[in-house]
Amino acid sequence: MRGIRVVSFDIDGTLVDPSFVDSFWFDRIPRLLARRTGLSLDRAKARVLEEYDDVGDGDLRWYLPDYWLARLKLNVTATELLRGIRVRVYPEVREVLQDLRQRHE
Repeated sequence: MRGIRVVSFDIDGTLVDPSFVDSFWFDRIPRLLARRTGLSLDRAKARVLEEYDDVGDGDLRWYLPDYWLARLKLNVTATELLRGIRVRVYPEVREVLQDLRQRHE
């Protein structure tokens, strides 16, 4: 791996099971919005999806939890929101990352 200085991975579906991301973006944020606004959970989910679409995944802000917490006026930190979400790392990830590190050394 001579000449390669950085290897970057998309975490969602590459290093970890996508249920982590789904839980954060499509469950926890809508639940907080429902609680804050009094909307039903289904309506809050629809509103959050509309907001996501409005920004679009081509905009870097789409990927920033703090941006959404501020935009939706959710009175919680990203750290608090992430607490308790179970992250399932794919079994081969550790071995692959160790192999990449050894190739670099």
